[in-house]
Amino acid sequence: MASCNESGKRLPDYADYTVVEIGKEETSFLEGITENGKEVLNLYRFAAMEADRIYWKQVFGDKAALDSISDPAARDYAMINYGPWDRLNDKAFLKGYPEQMPAGAMFYPLDMTDEEFLAFGDADKNSPYTLIRRGEDGKLKTVWYHEEYAESIEKICNYLKAAADLTIVPSVREYLLAKVDALQNDSYRECDIKWLDMDNRWTSCWAQMRTRTTSSTASSVLSARMWSSRTSR
Repeated sequence: MASCNESGKRLPDYADYTVVEIGKEETSFLEGITENGKEVLNLYRFAAMEADRIYWKQVFGDKAALDSISDPAARDYAMINYGPWDRLNDKAFLKGYPEQMPAGAMFYPLDMTDEEFLAFGDADKNSPYTLIRRGEDGKLKTVWYHEEYAESIEKICNYLKAAADLTIVPSVREYLLAKVDALQNDSYRECDIKWLDMDNRWTSCWAQMRTRTTSSTASSVLSARMWSSRTSR
């Protein structure tokens, strides 16, 4: 049954969605992985959870603002959609928010116009690793990811360093350490090269694990949608 949220808007039918419990039924991808390997995977999981916190800030803002939703169905749907806008049509299903999802999400000031963006002379505004904010003077400025999300980036790097210490595969270790450097300076060329150089057996395994976990697949889809929204400016 579909339900109505606090604004009287009709929520989509939950019958359209399937709940998947990771690790309950589909666990074959863990077979053959050593205890050491499972520790490394767990560190990846912790890093991904921290990256998820960053993603919430990018597409909505303060996730805690949704804690006050009294309707359980509406709250669950907000968690699924990373905010009050339905990702199938970008329309709000909660009251108190713009009817349409902001075109640039939280990457840009909500009051920034296209003309203002075009007139902004900082070349870094076009980087995929910067956000645009307003300074104390009200003028636009760019802020790098590693500055805006410094606390989360530090935690992610610590998890990846720990994973690099544990892994027994040299190419994986090199990639993880290159990823740490990339996260700390928003320069990903060397990191991408290390990914290409990584032992094919491990890149294949990594890809299989991504496709078997619903959360990873969903995050990839959402990231692609937001990148599309961002570059449309």
